[in-house]
Amino acid sequence: LKNPVDKRQHLTICDPTCGSGAFLHEALRALRRAGFNGRLHLIGYDVSPAAIAMARFAIATARRDWEPSGGIDIDLRIEDSLGDAGIPPADIIVMNPPFIGFAGQNSHQRQQMIDTLGPASAGRGDYSMAFVLRALEALRPEGVLGTLFPASLLSLKAAERWRARLLETGDLR
Repeated sequence: LKNPVDKRQHLTICDPTCGSGAFLHEALRALRRAGFNGRLHLIGYDVSPAAIAMARFAIATARRDWEPSGGIDIDLRIEDSLGDAGIPPADIIVMNPPFIGFAGQNSHQRQQMIDTLGPASAGRGDYSMAFVLRALEALRPEGVLGTLFPASLLSLKAAERWRARLLETGDLR
């Protein structure tokens, strides 16, 4: 199989819920193994200042080990990806969004979920549903989303419209 990233001149990778930056760090390692040498733009958002501090450390350390010849632009900041910052357009989005069941959500989180899901909102959804949908919508053409989400979302009645929306929005595999 031909490697799809080795000939790219520019690549944007985003983790809109980056926590300590583990997924971004692993993306760097994978790109090194794949022979990527273009310009790389890494974006990581999280609502936790401590998490962003850890992500900055992890990415700075990884960057000392390897950087593509095209260089790296790094944008790690304290932001709410479901808020005004949104999720920036990216070629690759990787994430482990917060899994918060309906009962555990505060009123702000519930409203964000309802606003994001719109007609796909039904009943008592998980907060992660909003992040997955937003991420799919932020992908550039031919982009790829890799995400974790609770297995229950594959069978919950409350996630039925959400699953249908995902099928309409993306090419799921």
